[in-house]
Amino acid sequence: MDHSTGQLTDQEIAEAQLADWSVEDGVLRASFDTGDFLSGLEFVTALAEIAEEVGHHPDVLLTYPSVQLSLISHDVEAITQKDVNMARRLSELAAQLGVSAA
Repeated sequence: MDHSTGQLTDQEIAEAQLADWSVEDGVLRASFDTGDFLSGLEFVTALAEIAEEVGHHPDVLLTYPSVQLSLISHDVEAITQKDVNMARRLSELAAQLGVSAA
């Protein structure tokens, strides 16, 4: 099965070992401590560039002092490989910017 557009099972998501992310209500979620609003904005700006590049966009909540992200493939209303791939990229970005997962 092509999992890039198909729903992943709970086991497949667990096997992806997304340390910063959890599944809540059928959505991949993560919270990153940015420490301050400007660092959060820098993180959101950088992740927006990645999202535009790959054509897959997380829901973002920027607050002081954190950024909450949610990923789901809205076309199938489920977590797909696109979400797992994006979660990995966003965790890597956070690490590069010195932002830790909450």
